[in-house]
Amino acid sequence: MGWDPTTLPWLTPPPVDLRARARAVGGPARGRALQDLATHRLDLSAARHVAGAVGRALDERAFSPLRRVDLAILAGATVDLLGDSVVAGAARHGVAVALHSVPFGQVQQQLLDPTSALLRSAADVVPRLREGPGGRARDRLEPPDAARAAGRRH
Repeated sequence: MGWDPTTLPWLTPPPVDLRARARAVGGPARGRALQDLATHRLDLSAARHVAGAVGRALDERAFSPLRRVDLAILAGATVDLLGDSVVAGAARHGVAVALHSVPFGQVQQQLLDPTSALLRSAADVVPRLREGPGGRARDRLEPPDAARAAGRRH
């Protein structure tokens, strides 16, 4: 079996009691404890617990020294499974992400409705996940010149 970077082998395994630790994180400056929890190799379940703790810290405005960033993800496909991993990964790097996602198939409606949750979120960062031919998300990045040569717009 070869080395697989998607498993984050350079990170330490999470503690057995990560769920309990994530629930117990408290205090006015809990950001450091959240960042410490996020520095482990987290699977989707562990990322969910860390993301939940980050969400509670954001709600209580007690996430120092992490920096808050409001992130809205626009995608033509369901990206819900990515959310907890994005929040936990950001915490690892000192960022408390407040994630705003758009319901499946609702990007255009959310952008055009001035009262939509997306526009009310006043997100700091709004990446748009692009789709390839046939509505499939692109599975690799291409330099713009290669895309142009293949007849695709970037």
